[in-house]
Amino acid sequence: MSRKQTQQTQKYPEVSELLSRIKALIHQQFDYVAVRGEITNLTRSSAGHYYFSLSDSKSLISSVLFKGDSLRVPLIKSLKNGDVVDCVAELSVYEKRGNIQ
Repeated sequence: MSRKQTQQTQKYPEVSELLSRIKALIHQQFDYVAVRGEITNLTRSSAGHYYFSLSDSKSLISSVLFKGDSLRVPLIKSLKNGDVVDCVAELSVYEKRGNIQ
């Protein structure tokens, strides 16, 4: 069988399937993680969720604190861009965009 025929008969996963598999691997390897980072792009949605990024000098990760969780973390209301925080969070994949958060 030629290489071209192999490529045509080989089944490749669709994007959503690949991301679902990556999400499952992350959940197996990382339950909750502890991380320190600087808050950037902090916004509060009309639904009460807080969206922000945690960053250091080399990297950035998207983050979200959902409304229900924010009620248990009143400190979130006083945080601002540039604050450095220590977080314990669930690491996951937002499959719709393919983001690790």
